[in-house]
Amino acid sequence: MKIAKSSGCILSYDPNLRLPLWPSPEFAREEIMSIWDQADVIKINEEEITFLTGGDDPNDDSVVQNKLFHPNLKLLIVTEGSQGCRYYTQDFKGRVPGVKAKPVDTTGAGDAFVGGILYRLAADLNLYK
Repeated sequence: MKIAKSSGCILSYDPNLRLPLWPSPEFAREEIMSIWDQADVIKINEEEITFLTGGDDPNDDSVVQNKLFHPNLKLLIVTEGSQGCRYYTQDFKGRVPGVKAKPVDTTGAGDAFVGGILYRLAADLNLYK
């Protein structure tokens, strides 16, 4: 991460919380947050907000902005499944509604979403503004 950052790369982070894969919830939280402030773009979901903040309301913008947004972060995205997503930058925030679809299998949906976001950001680094 240090080499990528010093080379001017945009660092994206999707913690993709899977508690059964961690020795304990406390260890998971500590490790996830240990690199949190290095990311330029972070994608989380509502469950991860609740987990990372110790039980706070994932729908409260002030929780996201005060507890999870860090000074060097360019974009924080909160996915809400079929409801769409919320986004936060240094200067503004907003919401994008979901697109109606009849899912067959949602495996990889978050990864595809992040891939699309990163593709657009790579094409236009001014999207943060």
